[in-house]
Amino acid sequence: MPKSHTREDRLNAREALESPVPDSLKALIEQLRTPAATDPEEEITASCLRGQAASALGERRDPLAVPALIEALADPNYVCTCAALALGKIKHPDAVDALVAVLSDGNKFWGPRGAAAVALGEFGAAAHSTLPALKKALRYSCSVLGETWDRRARDAVKDAIRHIMDPAAAPRPSRKGPPIRDVGHVREARGSLPLFRELCNPRSTVRIFANDPWLGA
Repeated sequence: MPKSHTREDRLNAREALESPVPDSLKALIEQLRTPAATDPEEEITASCLRGQAASALGERRDPLAVPALIEALADPNYVCTCAALALGKIKHPDAVDALVAVLSDGNKFWGPRGAAAVALGEFGAAAHSTLPALKKALRYSCSVLGETWDRRARDAVKDAIRHIMDPAAAPRPSRKGPPIRDVGHVREARGSLPLFRELCNPRSTVRIFANDPWLGA
């Protein structure tokens, strides 16, 4: 289990995020491909910056970013979440198998796995071949130890199946439940996409590093 991060760690990460995001495709890809730092405290900041680059690449929707984003899916947690949602925006067919692999990876936390489901749903009918893997994910237990799966990830799978089967379908109504401590202020959002987008919000992420182990290095 990753160690808890100190207030100083979070402040350093926040300070790094105040720097401008690179404005060229090449620079963003280079930032995304920055090797992981060996020092755990430095890696907190580096991970935030890589996730920031992944999100920015998703906004550009340039297929040239797809190989680097697929590589970033190997990250255990936060960067993988950002890269998955970015790939869902670009909707390049080369990303489909890699996203299914993240969804099916029982060693990852629920955040990246749910984000992979959200991304597959963004493909709509083009991801029809992934329905068997998504339907299998509905049977994953939400009671497993280690936060590798829970109802938020399962709800993302339900939304993905719904969108693939009927891309014009409206988002499902949100259901009331216990507070979600990591992104509680979006728990009333309709569907899963707003919640998983909030997981990629760097300032929200910095705020909760000390409490959510799946965001750690």
